[in-house]
Amino acid sequence: MSDRGGYFVLRRHASTLSWDHESDWQAAGRTATGTLTEQTLTLIGPGGATLVVRRVRLTLDRPTEDGDTVIEIVTNVPVAVADAGAIADLYLERWTVEPLFQRLTTVLQCEVNTLGYPAAALFGFGVAVACGNVYAVVAAAARVAHPTAAPLSDYHIGLEIATILPGLDIAVPADTWDVIREWSAAQMAAWLIAVARRAKVARYRAAKRGPKKPKPRRTRFAAKKHVATARILKDIRT
Repeated sequence: MSDRGGYFVLRRHASTLSWDHESDWQAAGRTATGTLTEQTLTLIGPGGATLVVRRVRLTLDRPTEDGDTVIEIVTNVPVAVADAGAIADLYLERWTVEPLFQRLTTVLQCEVNTLGYPAAALFGFGVAVACGNVYAVVAAAARVAHPTAAPLSDYHIGLEIATILPGLDIAVPADTWDVIREWSAAQMAAWLIAVARRAKVARYRAAKRGPKKPKPRRTRFAAKKHVATARILKDIRT
């Protein structure tokens, strides 16, 4: 990704990275959830290639639901573009992206098991992402047309598209849609909202989730705690 000019912000786990050199930790201020420190790592890639990245450590004021008190984030975004606070805030907002990937997986089926070749799997994922963008536009038009309606179900909308589209292709000639290619974004948005106003959104209402069940207490081996192998190896090396 870095070789192609891309940038990443990801969480570091104990066994996912190896590096050749690390700088001293430097204080980097605070966020609303904890204190920040930062250092530079020189990662070792395939064939001995190296990549210099930033490691941002967020020491939380309160532990997470999983009991984590420290979150470490690795990124190649330059400091001039985003400081440690911006990187931490960006990572902590990842939940806004995670529903999209869930929608790609469950509704648009971006992971096709029969696509064993990496290039084919990547192409299938790319098609799903493109369809996801189209889906997002349709959902936005529905929200504008029905601002007071209950949240819509991704499953029911996806099922509607999958079952109705073949019949629509038969009933409406393909060249009927050619005029849309000449429309501006404003024209397209107005048309989508007008169509969405005619939809019976009650048919696509999302089901309400019941109360979350508390995590059951551990009964077997309650006195024994899980120990990560990577953590043991790290302690031995240090």
